[in-house]
Amino acid sequence: MSGRDHPTWEYRIAPGLAETELNRLGADGWELVAVGAAEAGPVLYLKRPRPDFREQVTLDQKARYVSGSERSAERAGKNAP
Repeated sequence: MSGRDHPTWEYRIAPGLAETELNRLGADGWELVAVGAAEAGPVLYLKRPRPDFREQVTLDQKARYVSGSERSAERAGKNAP
């Protein structure tokens, strides 16, 4: 069975997170699938479908665009009177 026949997943293991961080991760497509216990507190196990090559290229382009826009705004702010 090839990767095209079924979804592939990416995983994230994180220590206990605040609700706002969990909401942000959920908006990014992460799904909480398990909670474990550790001495330092809860450990969260999350997964989401791994984007295919075309989706990943688009996500990378978006990240570069947003990063470039933020730098441009910072430069404009420094040049403002």
